[in-house]
Amino acid sequence: MKKMLAIIFLLQLSGCSLINVMKMRSENDSIQPVWEGEQQQYVLDTTYIGVKPHVMISIDGQTNFLMHIDTGLSFSMLFDTEKVRNMAFERDYELPIFGWGNEESSVGYKTEVAEVNVGPVRVPSFSFAVVPVSQSQYFLSDKEMIFDGVLGNDFLKHFAWIFDYQAEQVTISNVPLAQGPESTILRFETGSRKISIPVTLDFGDEQQSDIDVKIDTGSRHYLKINTAYVENREIRLPAPMINAADFGLSGKANHQRFRLDKLHIGGLELNGVKINLIYAEDEDDLNVIGSALFAHYIVGIDYLEQTISLHSYPNHTFSSRFNLSGLELREQIDGSFIVRSIAEGFPAESLQIEVGDVIESMNSVPTNEISTSNWLDIASTPGELTFCMRGKNCVDISLENIPGYSIP
Repeated sequence: MKKMLAIIFLLQLSGCSLINVMKMRSENDSIQPVWEGEQQQYVLDTTYIGVKPHVMISIDGQTNFLMHIDTGLSFSMLFDTEKVRNMAFERDYELPIFGWGNEESSVGYKTEVAEVNVGPVRVPSFSFAVVPVSQSQYFLSDKEMIFDGVLGNDFLKHFAWIFDYQAEQVTISNVPLAQGPESTILRFETGSRKISIPVTLDFGDEQQSDIDVKIDTGSRHYLKINTAYVENREIRLPAPMINAADFGLSGKANHQRFRLDKLHIGGLELNGVKINLIYAEDEDDLNVIGSALFAHYIVGIDYLEQTISLHSYPNHTFSSRFNLSGLELREQIDGSFIVRSIAEGFPAESLQIEVGDVIESMNSVPTNEISTSNWLDIASTPGELTFCMRGKNCVDISLENIPGYSIP
C-alpha cells in the first residue's frame, strides 16, 4: 500500500512524464526474439570495463554498438554518443530518466528501431529510451562516453546468461543452464522488472540480519544497503565509516562505506566485504549486489529457470578491493582518466588535484596502457603513486591501509 500511495503521489506531481516512463517499461513486452542457427549457446563479442560486462550489438544493420548488460535496469537505453547521434533515430514521446544521484533527472525520448542483433539473436521492432547522458550529471565530459547504451531487463529476460570476468566472456543461451554440484545456486524473485535474492549480513558483535538484494550487473560495487534498513533494525555499524561518492543519471550521490564482517549467499561465506551505505527512506530501496562481487565467480543468470549460480574460480579466494586514494576516476575515450570526485580524509584531498583534472600517466605508465580494472588494483594497493596530469605538475600520493576497513 505504501508503494501504491507513492506512485499515486508521483503521478499527481509529474503527470504525463511519469506515465511515459511506466509506458516505456512495457514497450518491449510483446517482442519475439528469433534465435538463428542450431548452436544453443553463443559467446558474444565481450568487453569488460572495470568489472562491468559489455557486448557488441547491431542496430538496423549498423554494427559495433557497445552495450552494457544491466540486470538492474527495467528497459534498454541508447546514449547520445556520436554513433547513436549519426543514426538520427525517430523521436517518440518524452522520457524523464531518473537514476542514482541527488541532482536532476535527464530528459530523453522513446524510439523504435527496425531490428536489433545480439550474437545469434534477431529482434524485430525493438524500443529503446534514448538518453542525452552527455548533458546529464552522470558525465563531467562527453569523452567519458565510452559505450553506446545499455541492454536491460526487457531483452535479458528472454535468455540465460553466463558472465566470466576472468575469461572476459559473456555467453547467451536459449536453453536453461546446466549446473554442476560445486556451484552455489539460488532462485531469484522477480518484482518491478528486477530480480533479487536473499542474503545474510553479519555485522559482527552477534549482529546478523537477512535482506533481499537486487542482482545488478550495472553496479560496479560489491554490495549496497540503505540507511533505513540499518536504522529500523538498530544495527551498530563497524568503524571506521569512510566518506565516498558515486554517480548516476541523476548526478552525484555522497554516501559512506564500511567493511562487513561476513556475507552469506546460499552456502557461500565471504569475509571482509566492502559495503556502500546509501541514504533512503524506504528500507527496500537501493539494496543491490553488484559486478565487483560477481567478478570473483563464473556467474549464471538464468531467466528461463529463475536461478542465479556462482561457480568459484580455481585457486581463487574472495577479497574486496578498497580504494585507498579517495579518488573516483573515469576512463575516457582517449585512454586518459578524469577525476570525478575527491573523498574527505584521503591523501589526495591535500594535494593539487581537482575535480575535472585529466590524468595522463600513473607511475610513468601512460594511462592508455592502464585499464579501469588496472586502476582499481592500483588504488587498492599500499605504496607510492605518482600522477601526471594534463597541463599541471605531477603529484605523489602515499597509499596506506586503513585498519578496520581495508584490513581487519
